[in-house]
Amino acid sequence: MSKTSLLLVGVLSLCGLAVAGSKSYNITLPTAVKAGTMKLAAGDYTVKIDGANAIFTDPHTRKTFTAPIKL
Repeated sequence: MSKTSLLLVGVLSLCGLAVAGSKSYNITLPTAVKAGTMKLAAGDYTVKIDGANAIFTDPHTRKTFTAPIKL
């Protein structure tokens, strides 16, 4: 492979990781749960994975909660 091809593959790989890392998920908790050391009330949340942390956001109040995770 030429240097240009290797560079293109590297850039596309980094772009893919950036897009994959910014994914968020909508979840509904039917009951209160414990996430790490915090307690989350029942309700709707948006969860974003950021490295070794999960960031829970309440869409109604925009309040965020961060909990460490293991993948």
